[in-house]
Amino acid sequence: QELEKAVVADSVVVDVGTGSGILAIAAAKLGARSVYAYDRDGRVRQPAEANIVRNQVEGCVVLSVPSKTINPPERAHVLVANIVATVHLELMSTYLRVVTQAGVVLLGGVLDERVDEVISSAQACGFSVERSTSLGEWRALLLRRNLDGAA
Repeated sequence: QELEKAVVADSVVVDVGTGSGILAIAAAKLGARSVYAYDRDGRVRQPAEANIVRNQVEGCVVLSVPSKTINPPERAHVLVANIVATVHLELMSTYLRVVTQAGVVLLGGVLDERVDEVISSAQACGFSVERSTSLGEWRALLLRRNLDGAA
């Protein structure tokens, strides 16, 4: 749902921890101009490529798998990452570097027991928390980069 609200025509989207590519594909189908999909795990390359081709978005989605770094050629209006809290904490400053000044970050995969830690890290890096939603023991966070330049 949050991805549907965040991605508008001509958006640039970065998908961190793309896995099967489902969020990258969704962003492309929602009208993103470019989607840069990253994953550290080389085993996801073949299934992600197959899904991208099957959904006819290979002209929009650039897959970087395996990738140890996240360096899209342009800054993102939207960054989406559905990965565990430990990785969010490790990459929070990267998220800030990758998104535009008014960019949003959609984080999934955060267990309730780690949400305060992730929120504190996000705020320390220069994000504000706009929304937190729950599904069972899992949390999703919508972060917005602070416009006052705090980072």
